[in-house]
Amino acid sequence: MSMIIKHAINRERTSLASGYRADIDGLRAIAVLLVVLYHAGFPVPGGFVGVDVFFVISGYLITAILRREILERTFTFRSFYVRRIKRLMPAYFFLLACTTIYSGVYLLPDDMISYAKSATASLIGLSNVYFFMGTGYFGNAANEPLLHTWSIAVEEQFYLFWPVLLLALSWIDSKRAVRYAVAAILIASLVASHYYAVNHKNAAYLLLPFRFFELMIGALLALYQHRVAKVANPGSNFALTGLVLIVASAFLLDNSSAFPGIYALPVCVGTAMVIASGFSSTNHVALNILKTTPVRYIGKVSYSFYLWHWPVLALAQYRGIELTTENALLLIAIAFLASCISYHFIESPFRNIKTKSFASIAIPLYVVPSLLMCAGAYTIVKNDGFRSRSGELISELEDRNTSHIQRSQCISVMIVGNYEECHLGIDRPDADGLLVGDSFANAYAQFVDVLARDAGIMIHDTTAGSTPAIPDVFTMDMMNKLPESEWRKIADYNTSRFELAKSKRLVIISNFWNNYATWQTRFRVHNGSLEDVNDRIEDLQYDTIRQYLEAGVKVVILVQPFAEIGKTEVNRMREEKLRHALIDETYNPVQPDSDRMEYKIKEKFPQVVLIDPNKVLCEDQKCKAFVDGKIIFRNDGSHLNAVGAEKIGEAYLKRFGNPLVGM
Repeated sequence: MSMIIKHAINRERTSLASGYRADIDGLRAIAVLLVVLYHAGFPVPGGFVGVDVFFVISGYLITAILRREILERTFTFRSFYVRRIKRLMPAYFFLLACTTIYSGVYLLPDDMISYAKSATASLIGLSNVYFFMGTGYFGNAANEPLLHTWSIAVEEQFYLFWPVLLLALSWIDSKRAVRYAVAAILIASLVASHYYAVNHKNAAYLLLPFRFFELMIGALLALYQHRVAKVANPGSNFALTGLVLIVASAFLLDNSSAFPGIYALPVCVGTAMVIASGFSSTNHVALNILKTTPVRYIGKVSYSFYLWHWPVLALAQYRGIELTTENALLLIAIAFLASCISYHFIESPFRNIKTKSFASIAIPLYVVPSLLMCAGAYTIVKNDGFRSRSGELISELEDRNTSHIQRSQCISVMIVGNYEECHLGIDRPDADGLLVGDSFANAYAQFVDVLARDAGIMIHDTTAGSTPAIPDVFTMDMMNKLPESEWRKIADYNTSRFELAKSKRLVIISNFWNNYATWQTRFRVHNGSLEDVNDRIEDLQYDTIRQYLEAGVKVVILVQPFAEIGKTEVNRMREEKLRHALIDETYNPVQPDSDRMEYKIKEKFPQVVLIDPNKVLCEDQKCKAFVDGKIIFRNDGSHLNAVGAEKIGEAYLKRFGNPLVGM
C-alpha cells in the first residue's frame, strides 16, 4: 500500500474534513442555483459552471471516503455501489416516473421516441454519450427533458473508473511515482479538454475524459488535504477568494466560451479553495454564510432540485409557455417544491436504509425499475411513439413531414448530379436547372416542386446544411472544427455544384444569409485555402451571381421566411391546434426588405428574378406562420416544414403566377 497515502490519512483522522461539512451543502446550493438560473434564462450567462462545482465536490467527497476505507481495509466494491444506488437511483426513478407520464400525454411521437431512448441511456450511465451523438448540450436540445442527466452520467462513469485507479495507486509504495501518476492524469485530461473545447466543444463538454481533471482536483484535495492545510493555511480569505472565482466565472463566461479546458480552472480551483478553507476550522465568515439554514437546506435538496428543474423548464417551454421573468420564477418554485417532496419522501428514506446487502439494494432499487423503464421505452419505440393519438391534426410538425427527412439523399451528402434521386418538378433525363444553397434551400424543396411542375421543368436539388451557394467555400463551426478531409470535401462540393449549375438554363439560390453575416463569430466562412473570408461574404456572393449571369444562366433568388419565430412559438401554436383553438398570431418581419441580402442582389443585378414567398404570408408588415390551417415551420421555428412549403407554393402560384414559366 502506498506509504504517502497511508501517512497522509493517519495524520488526518481527526480533521474536520472526515466528518459532515455543513458548508459543503452551502456550496452545493450555490452550484445548483447557478445552473437553475442559467437554464431559466436569467442574466447569468455562465451559470453552467455550477456543474463544475458539483464535479469538484464529488471528486473530493468520494475520494475522501474511498481513501479512508482503503486504508482501513474495509473497502468493497459492493458496499461502494450500494451507497451510490441508494443515493442516486430512488430520486431519479421518481422523477423518471413523473416525466414519463407527463411526456406520454404531451410529447409528439418523434419527441417521445427520443425521450424513451434518452431515458434508457441514462439508466446505464450513458446519457452524455447519447446526447453527444445527437443534439449536443448547446444544440437543438430544448425538447429533451433528460438533457441534464449528462452530468450525472459523467459522475457515474467516474464511479466506475476511480475506485479501481485509486486501489491501484494505493499499492504503489513510491511517493514520487504516485504524485507523477496523479499529475500526469490530471494534466493529460486538462490539455485534452482545452484542445477539444477549442476544436470540438460538444465532446469536451459532455464526455468524461475531458471532465476528469475537474473531478481530479477534488480528489487531490482529499488525498493531500493535510499538506494543503499546512502549506496554504487556508481560512476566511481563502474561502472568499474561492467564492469570487466561482461567481466571476458564472458572469464572465457564456455559451461561446471555449469551455471547459483552462477556462474551467478558475471555478474548479475556486471550489477547491472553499472546501480547503474548512480543513482547520469552518468557523469563519465565508463558511458561516454557507452554513446558514436556508442556504444549507437548498444544498441538501440540491440533487433533487437539479433533477427536477430542467424537465419542468423544458416541458413548460415545449407546451408553448414563454420564459418570462414571472413564468421562470413560478416554474423554479414548482421545481423546488417537487425537489423538497422528493428529498423528504424519496431520497432521504431510501438513503437511510440500513441493509448493506448488494442484492437486496440493487435488485429492487435499480434492476427492477430499470427493466420496467426499458420495457416501457421498448413499447414506445415499437409503437412509433403512439403516432396515431394526434392523427393528422398536427402532422405537419412530425419529422416525416420535413424536407431534411423526406429528401435526406439530397442534403449534406455532397453529391452532385444524382438526378434520379434528387429532382423537383417533372421527370426527364436531364435537369433544366439547379436548386442550390443550405438547409433553408432544402426546406424550400416542396415550394420549388410546385412551381417546377406547373412550369413543366425539372430542377435538380443539391443542398448542404450551413453551406452558402458560393464556390470553394465552407462554413467552420469554430467550437467544433472540421478535419481537413471534411472541409476540403465541402469546398470541392460547393465548386462542383457551381460548375454544374453554370451549364444549365437556370439556377435557384436560397441561403440563410444571416448565418454568414460579418458579425458572426461562431460560424465563419472559409475558402479552400483555409482563409477566413466571412468579412467578404457579400462580395463573394455578388461575384458568384455575376459569373452565373456571364455564363448565360438565369438566376432566381428565393427570399427567406419573414423571421425565425422560435421553438416556443411553434410549441404554443401546436398546443392551440390540439385544443382546436383559432391561431391568429402575427409577427413582424425580422428586417425591412431593403436590408435583406436577396433584395440587395436584385438591386445590384436587376436581371435576377426574385421570388418572395413572404408576399403570401405578410400584409402591412404583419406576417402569419400558417397557411390553410397548417403551421408552416418545423419544430425549430426557423425552417419551413414540407407541408408548409407546399402550401405556400400553391398559394403563391394562385396569387402571383409562376415566374419559372418560360425559363
